[in-house]
Amino acid sequence: MYRLHNRSKSYSDQGKTIPWEQIAADAERQKPILKGHAKGMCDFVNSFAGGLDGKLLQKLDFYSKTLMNRRDLPGPVLGVIGKSLPLLPYHRYVSFIVMAMLASPKEYTRDGSMSTLITGHDISQLMDPKKLKTKLEEAEKIFEDVEILVRQFKQVDEHEKDKLINDFGIDMIMSIHKKDKAKKVHSSIADCQKDFVLKVISVVGELVYKELTTWPHIVVEEQTCTAESTKPSSSQGVTLIDYSDLINTLQA
Repeated sequence: MYRLHNRSKSYSDQGKTIPWEQIAADAERQKPILKGHAKGMCDFVNSFAGGLDGKLLQKLDFYSKTLMNRRDLPGPVLGVIGKSLPLLPYHRYVSFIVMAMLASPKEYTRDGSMSTLITGHDISQLMDPKKLKTKLEEAEKIFEDVEILVRQFKQVDEHEKDKLINDFGIDMIMSIHKKDKAKKVHSSIADCQKDFVLKVISVVGELVYKELTTWPHIVVEEQTCTAESTKPSSSQGVTLIDYSDLINTLQA
């Protein structure tokens, strides 16, 4: 999709109207495997490129290169997303939807390559005004908080930060859209948050879990994890009390 963006940018840089139909037709001619998919990809790029520099597409392109088993993206579903203009404010949600498709478990693929994880029906359900104001807004805020939190960890390299953020986002998408054919899918947002906190603890270590008290409101059980104890494992106790705004005390 990043190549489609670059092609469209060559027109916009010259002040010309972008001929999306021509770009899609050219892409299908050059790569027959894109037949039936290029138009939807163009619709997505037109709406969610991420500005003139294609910031969101660069992010997706970089993520796709980290995957051992990268799945093909279904153009028709990307087209539905691209035409769903109410999704425009939720760019993090959209990027994690695409990442989840790229990393689809084999249970959600066709012929082992094409992702079937997210469908047009999944996207149309999000267009319910109530869901836009509740589920999407809540998820987008959580995604933003997680990114702000993780970017503070000075002793963690950028690759590890990206992995923490992206893994959490994909876990959330799998849970929200109830994609429970896969072996490990959290049943709730709260479970996604708990798992994320444990991953942060395992990566960043003692410095964090000594101070990890209010984002989300987490109680790390004293009998299994105290300031003097060793790092907790994923089997040790973490209780989610409720969700609140990101704390600013986790300075590494």
